[in-house]
Amino acid sequence: MSVAVGDIVTLNVTKVAGYACWGESGGQTGFVHCYEWSWDRPIPDSDVPMIGEPLTARVFQLIDRSRDEVSLDVTYGGTIEVDFAASVKLLRPKPEGADD
Repeated sequence: MSVAVGDIVTLNVTKVAGYACWGESGGQTGFVHCYEWSWDRPIPDSDVPMIGEPLTARVFQLIDRSRDEVSLDVTYGGTIEVDFAASVKLLRPKPEGADD
């Protein structure tokens, strides 16, 4: 399965770090930065993904470069091949007064 920008995917979360999470969807690996988990600041504990849980997100960028050409934080120190970046907060209306 191939994803496109704008697609809504369900990631099976496979890795969580303090700054991001990664998950699999249709044989592809997605990356969700912690800034994209929630509109709220600080991010509520209830919005922090857990390994094994499904996470619904909207794809906003396809990664068309090799792992060596992508930032180490995106590739978890160069160990994960990432196919797309996604956002949870893009599925929720922006609260009035929320920073972008």
